[in-house]
Amino acid sequence: MANTDVPQSGSTDALCAQILKDAGIEADAIVAKAEAEAAGILTLNDAVVAELRREAMNAVYAQATVVERRILATVDLGKRRILLEAREKVLELVMARIKVLAVEFRSSSQYPGYLQRMVVDGALALDPGEVVVTAAACDQGLLSRSFLEVVERELQAKRSQGTTLVLELDDKETDIGVTVRSRDRRMECNNTFRARLARVYDEVRADVLKEVFGDNV
Repeated sequence: MANTDVPQSGSTDALCAQILKDAGIEADAIVAKAEAEAAGILTLNDAVVAELRREAMNAVYAQATVVERRILATVDLGKRRILLEAREKVLELVMARIKVLAVEFRSSSQYPGYLQRMVVDGALALDPGEVVVTAAACDQGLLSRSFLEVVERELQAKRSQGTTLVLELDDKETDIGVTVRSRDRRMECNNTFRARLARVYDEVRADVLKEVFGDNV
């Protein structure tokens, strides 16, 4: 789906056209100057005229080559700048949409199962024993004692030693997911959506840019 906030190919074409136009004026000025110099030596004998004309035109071609290289370098830099700006704008829009979808996911029927997986994964990363589960206060209704007991039984089945879960609610937290800590708080597994996205951000970024821009990333 096209987005008007993202620079289109027309922007690149317009930039290139202006650069080439400006460079063409510069090249024309070089040629005109050389022709004027050549006209000034027409009173000399033919041999001298031919030699000087040849030298003058060689100088023109040399200067034209420099101008051409400068044109191409400028066009290339312009295209790169526009492409980079487009990439970052697309990435910004996609990430903003991902965060909106994450908030909406809280009301999904799949969210309780997601919470259970986040608690289990976090607890398994810590030593057995008493584990503190910190979640947003708005998730209190889902993280009932019966919910925690289901998770404790799953953890018991996955390892020989038991784990007791203690719930803590954070009134300031708004993110989905949970943070799981050891009782002494020396070990922690942050399974909030924000933290999990940060851990895979580079991979997500590459996937988004690859999908939108193909091989031009």
